[in-house]
Amino acid sequence: MPYQSVNLEFEPIPQNGRRRSQVFVQSKDAITTPLGKQSSPPDRDRQSHFEQQLCRIAAYLHASELPIFIRWRGGILTRMDKGCIGHAEAAGFLTPNWNDGTLVSVTLSQ
Repeated sequence: MPYQSVNLEFEPIPQNGRRRSQVFVQSKDAITTPLGKQSSPPDRDRQSHFEQQLCRIAAYLHASELPIFIRWRGGILTRMDKGCIGHAEAAGFLTPNWNDGTLVSVTLSQ
């Protein structure tokens, strides 16, 4: 899994008194199964945070196609959350790009 370096600080999702999983996870595992989301996410604020982070990365890279694996400033290695990608696809926010059954990047629709 090749990591794309971005000179941006990792911005974890605010917990605001509740336990939320991050929208970028510390996982080296590739995504090889269908995303399987067809509805709105149960935590819209979490999904919004994910989409905002993708827009930050896109602006930094000057690109609409973004890699799944990101190396943040300070060396934090993450992968986009599979559920967030699926909800973003269902909403028309992005298109997943597959290569031989493995998700390699996403392309933002905006």
